[in-house]
Amino acid sequence: MVRIPAVLWLGVCTFFIYICLTFVLTVLEPYLTQLFIMSHAIIGLIFLVPAATFLLSASIAGILDKRISRKAILIFTLAGGILLALAYFFVGPVYFVNVPPSLALICVSLALLGLGVGFSYGTICSLIFDEARRAGFTNNEAASAVLSAFMMSSIAIGNIVGAAVAGILWDQVGFRMGTVLPLVTALVLILCILAFGTWRILQKPIPDDDEERKPILEEHKRR
Repeated sequence: MVRIPAVLWLGVCTFFIYICLTFVLTVLEPYLTQLFIMSHAIIGLIFLVPAATFLLSASIAGILDKRISRKAILIFTLAGGILLALAYFFVGPVYFVNVPPSLALICVSLALLGLGVGFSYGTICSLIFDEARRAGFTNNEAASAVLSAFMMSSIAIGNIVGAAVAGILWDQVGFRMGTVLPLVTALVLILCILAFGTWRILQKPIPDDDEERKPILEEHKRR
């Protein structure tokens, strides 16, 4: 994947997305029990909120993938990053916002979180396959396996880093101050998406007979 900078860049974006997702999944439960008196069953239902909105947004991203232009896909990716930033701005809320925490605000923020992950990751998957084909990957099972493994690696590393850092911040500074990290991560994600979109718009289409279109997998097989 290092030979395809665009795919590597989108993998970094995936890493940032899953840091944001894993942070709240790791420390929200003790935060809820600290603020409110509620059963574990109710807490479990609260965690269904981001799952439900993720299902909705990822489905929309999948349906629209082949029906809209790549520029429109990038707009959905950017919208996902913005939703992630909004989610972490209000889920605590962050310590510098003079708004008291409430269950309703937390649930709305979790809904935004699920929408953000679904729109951003759902469209990034499509963009990764587009960039791989542009670089010469053939549309077959071997290429899909390589790209899927790359994406899963980005997700796994994001989950590990997000969970580890969330636990440390919970112990050291608490939930509200700790949410500054995923908020900043979401803002960096937005900048990365904007940079990728600008670069892609400025790129000229690669002719079909261009050397850069040589199938990379076939080249590895010959070695």
